[in-house]
Parts: sequence; structure tokens; C-alpha cells
Amino acid sequence: RAPPPPPEAPPFGQLTRLGAADIRRLGEHCRTWLAPLLPATPTAADVRVRATVFARTQHTAQNFLMGLLPAARPGDVHILVSNPDEDSFFPDLKSSCYQRLMAELPAPPAPPALVDCRAALGAPSPDWAEMQDVLTCHQQHGLPFPSAAPRALLPDLRRQASLWLPDRFGHPEMVPLCIGRLIHELRGWLVSDGSPPLTICSCHDSTIIGLAAGLGVHVGDWPLYGSILSFELAEDENGQVLVRLLFNGKTLSVPGTVRASEDWPDWTLWTSLDGVLAHFALTPK
Repeated sequence: RAPPPPPEAPPFGQLTRLGAADIRRLGEHCRTWLAPLLPATPTAADVRVRATVFARTQHTAQNFLMGLLPAARPGDVHILVSNPDEDSFFPDLKSSCYQRLMAELPAPPAPPALVDCRAALGAPSPDWAEMQDVLTCHQQHGLPFPSAAPRALLPDLRRQASLWLPDRFGHPEMVPLCIGRLIHELRGWLVSDGSPPLTICSCHDSTIIGLAAGLGVHVGDWPLYGSILSFELAEDENGQVLVRLLFNGKTLSVPGTVRASEDWPDWTLWTSLDGVLAHFALTPK
């Protein structure tokens, strides 16, 4: 019962069998450290799952859950999908402020080889992210590269894509427009009394880039398929609520936050991180 994708969006970027198999293995791997949070047969009260309106994120969520929760039955866990205009995983594209900033913020110059590659592929828009998506898919599936886009250009293309979005998403005025609604939801997921112990979001590389740019943390040149940005909550022996931010298993330190203690070196006081998050959060109104 998911809402239809935007009418102007072609059915690009479908999940392949290779991607489905990869993400099921990732779910199996994550079961080793997430299992203590969940009963053997979880329900919607135990795990919340969100995906975007694009089918590939819904299929990714389904395959991840197949690996994570092999005993779950159809209907035990629901995948929630929002209307595109209200989906917090995306920037507020209709905001006049967002449109103004996207037009005003300069795009980083691209090397001539990439410009020639884009022209030869017939891609007039400087959407380096979409180009690297297509060529990364060729690489993963062992397909021949187009003659206009040799394999050697892929690292440069990925690097160019990594310059294009974070520069914009990290702009002080842009951060709330890109991730403000998601931050508002995230704060509720982490600390609400009635919230399930586990929330899984199947979204996009641009979602991770927006969060990373807004929080001032580095997640490499470009988040690859199956990358995980996780917020973990714990309580220390004194009853203090702590939080740890990880990207693909590596601890990230958010500027302006306070480390918990020597006994919890990778953890931050939740109150200090929440202070940073509150600065960017936007309510639905």
C-alpha cells in the first residue's frame, strides 16, 4: 500500500539479485549484535522499519529483514512508507529557501576528463552522483564500461560526487532544510518511552550524506550500497543515558559533544548530542 513514486521519476535504480543477496548477508551479520534487542519472533512493537517511496529501498529493507529476522513471518513486521512530499529522508525540495540556495551555491569545478565523459554519455545535468551510481553498478556486475566512461574514471567520479552534495548539504542554512525533519523524528525514536528498541531506516546515500554533513562527521568519499549509519543508546552504571554514533562499525565523534567517561571512551552524553540535534530539528509544522 505504498504511495506511488513521483510521476516525473523514471523507474531507475532497481535492486538487482546481486544487491538483494548482499543485503541479506548484511542482515545476517547484523543479527549477531542486534539479536539481544529482539525476541525470537519480533513484531511491529519490537522493530520499526522505514523506507522511501522508491521500490529499491523497500526491497532492500525486505531483504535485510530476511537476513536479520529469519524466524519472522509475513506480516510480523511492517515497512512504513511516507508520501514523498512529507518524507523526512529527503530535503524539503519545495521550500523556496532550498531552491534559492541550490541555485546560489557554486558547484565545485570538475576535471576536464569528467566533463568530457558526461557529454559523451549525453548527461547534460551535472548529477555526478547518478553517473557514479550507473558506473558502480557496471563494476559490481562485471559489465563492460561504456567507451566514453573508462573504469579508471570511477574513483574521480566518486570523488566529484562527494564534493557536490556535502558542500551544499553542510551549508548552515541548508542543514535544517535537508535533515531537519529527519532529526526531529530521530530524537523521538531514540528517547520516546513507547518507541521500539530497534528502528531500521532503508533510505539513500544522500540521506547519510546530509546527516554526516549536518553533524560535521566524515563518512568517506561516498557511502556505498549497504552502508550503515547507526545511533546506539545505552545507560551507564550511574543511570546516565549515553549515545554512540557509528558508520560501518567505525565510531564517529560529533563536534561540540561531550565524551561520557574514561570507562565509555566511544560514547557521548545523550544530552550533549541532543543539544546539537535540537539546533537543526524541524517539526512538521
